[in-house]
Amino acid sequence: MVKRRVKKRIPKLPRKLLFIPSSDKDFIETWKQKGSNPDPLNIPASFRQCILGGVGKGKTMFIKNQIIRTKPPFQRIFVFHQDRMAQEYNDIDAEILDELPSNDFWMGYEDDEDEGEKEDEDEEDMVRPKTLIILDDICFGNLPKEQTMRLDRLCGMISSHCNVTICCINQDFFALNPIVKKCANIFVLYKPNCTDELKTIARRCGMTSKELEFLFDNIATGENDSIMIDKTPGTPYPLRLNGFTPINKPKNYM
Repeated sequence: MVKRRVKKRIPKLPRKLLFIPSSDKDFIETWKQKGSNPDPLNIPASFRQCILGGVGKGKTMFIKNQIIRTKPPFQRIFVFHQDRMAQEYNDIDAEILDELPSNDFWMGYEDDEDEGEKEDEDEEDMVRPKTLIILDDICFGNLPKEQTMRLDRLCGMISSHCNVTICCINQDFFALNPIVKKCANIFVLYKPNCTDELKTIARRCGMTSKELEFLFDNIATGENDSIMIDKTPGTPYPLRLNGFTPINKPKNYM
């Protein structure tokens, strides 16, 4: 006898976008994994952060505080610095880079492999350890074209697909490369000497100028106080003073 083929019932898809996880983003951490009362500076990786302020404000101290509170800790820490003799990061065992590596470096390929071996390597064998790179006071306008292209790739695909957290430290918001500002989801701001700059900075950070001016005039009033704007998914602390103290947005900024 010939068996009758039974048609499998195909479920009807709902009329909405379905969540389909990306196979190369299983490393991404969430605030839920941090517990019910997480350390505000133990931010889920990977994220892209800008710390902006004048000389002596405590920008390097801020990122070091984040590093010692990160759990699980970063497995690799790099500092892209245009002075290879810089010693301010010796206490965190960071490797100083005077140029950005190629994309293959971040994607887990070994430097001594030839091109044929790279093409044959399975994606499952690629190592993507939890990594932090600090871009410290870089003159972005002076970067060679190849380095600018690597920076664009680093802030985009490399950060979100290769477990690389980026922290850009700079004295001038307006000196940042556009891709750095566009991809950043955390801003740590110290009050600039020219308050007119706050209008542009506020817009780029998703706030109004009145909001940011109010925060610096009434809350972050100390010389070394900072406002942290956190736009990471599910953050319990979207706005804070000096990284720790949550700030509730006042209804009236006048």
